[in-house]
Amino acid sequence: MRGATLPPFGNSRNVEMNPFGDVFMFSQLRKDETKEIPLKYLFAIFILLLAGCSASGPYFQETRYARQSVSADKARIIFFRGRDANYRSVTLEIDGETIGKLAAGGFLVEDTAPGPHRIVASVSFTLGEYAAKLNAQAGQTYYIRVSNRDERTLYGFMGDAGTFLTFADRGGFFRLRLVDPTAAIIALEELQLSEQ
Repeated sequence: MRGATLPPFGNSRNVEMNPFGDVFMFSQLRKDETKEIPLKYLFAIFILLLAGCSASGPYFQETRYARQSVSADKARIIFFRGRDANYRSVTLEIDGETIGKLAAGGFLVEDTAPGPHRIVASVSFTLGEYAAKLNAQAGQTYYIRVSNRDERTLYGFMGDAGTFLTFADRGGFFRLRLVDPTAAIIALEELQLSEQ
């Protein structure tokens, strides 16, 4: 016996599953043909879809930001995000103006006027945003790590209380943290430019 066959439901399909789990087989009741889709192909398609959610520009070391300092009348803010399992891009704003979407494994750079700024990280079609303030000095570069808010991950394991917290928490899915330049430059070596 090649695989177990499920009973048909009206004019629906018969689905055969190999007990070893390596092939899905679909057969029409009206036709006597079988098509096999190996799981390795389904897995490859899944990986390709996820790859579309990662930064794909040049690596940090290949950009002018790694070689050129910020001008004396501007402040530079470099946002970066490690490779994580969250497929959603983070929309970044400075003083209400969108500067770009930061994908997993990516970085964005913004040269801005010195002075106080309100920086916001949000995700499209979700509730809440994470906001922080930065008083930027002329001629300085600031490195801001964008990372998952781990407490939001726990909500799914908390039952009804977690459901309540999911909708009550307006702090967004990601957090912003100012990082030491030495640590940031090491992290940036592996990251690619995100879309702007």
